[in-house]
Amino acid sequence: MKFRALAVALLAGVAGCMTIQPVREPAQFIPAKHPQLLWVTNADGELMVLSNPKVDGDQVVGLWEGIHEEVKVPLANARLIEARQVSRSKTAILGGTLALTAGFLTYWTVTGHATPVPCLNPEPGAGNWCNAGDPTKGR
Repeated sequence: MKFRALAVALLAGVAGCMTIQPVREPAQFIPAKHPQLLWVTNADGELMVLSNPKVDGDQVVGLWEGIHEEVKVPLANARLIEARQVSRSKTAILGGTLALTAGFLTYWTVTGHATPVPCLNPEPGAGNWCNAGDPTKGR
């Protein structure tokens, strides 16, 4: 159960590291990465959000979101093409935060600041706590 929660947290964190960024080489990027959506600004400044875009020769072809109409935009006429991509800075911040948290929790546990677990069968005179040095005592 703990591993499932960790996996969900990591996936949510990775998804959070994505931002919409300009595509430098759309003719190579689109077939390689298969983005679900592409934001295309044409030469007239009109923004089109294309779903399931593909490169066909020298143009981008996709279904224009909202209108549900297939459009073809020549790459030469696209002023800006953007797609959802991994943000290096957000990923670095997330990685650093996870590393610091893991280090802090390890330190906290090793130095004895963690709350002890009560025993089911405590030793006489030990109160309600297990003898941490003896793993044979019931927890």
